[in-house]
Amino acid sequence: MGLPGYYGRPALVAGYARQSAPASVQVVVFVQTLAAVLCLVSAAQVGAVAGGLVGWPAAAEPGPGVRQAVAERGPAIAIALTMLGAVWLVVAGQLRRGRRWSRVVVLMVSAVGFALTSYGAYRRGAQVDTSWFRGTFPAGAVAGLMVSTLVVIALCTRAARSWFRWGDY
Repeated sequence: MGLPGYYGRPALVAGYARQSAPASVQVVVFVQTLAAVLCLVSAAQVGAVAGGLVGWPAAAEPGPGVRQAVAERGPAIAIALTMLGAVWLVVAGQLRRGRRWSRVVVLMVSAVGFALTSYGAYRRGAQVDTSWFRGTFPAGAVAGLMVSTLVVIALCTRAARSWFRWGDY
């Protein structure tokens, strides 16, 4: 007998394809780009402080342990932050273009971040110093859990899955 008319998804008419990612993916791309830019700015700041070009910011006076670490390993910290920022810029760009591997990387990093944040909040429990905040919960842990959860939800919407599978939604 004959074969069915087509296997899988039908061809797009006249080669039409969407040029932009769905809104949920664009939000994740924005968050990843913002994180990459913050890493690059932090790298520049650490490099400048380690090189003696600028002093410590007046608003954040670090402890002696941080001062010693930046004095001893400042260039290495700056290089590591620069590489991390560059990697996240690449991942954000590939998310925007619909590359599957970038979605998998972001989902795995979000899952690991969620697990580590949950474990850290559990281990610290009531020992969290919230004297600067009028609350009884660790605000950083809650923010970390929220960002990880929202990234996973945004990348698992129907439009996002279709974008990474077919390049369309």
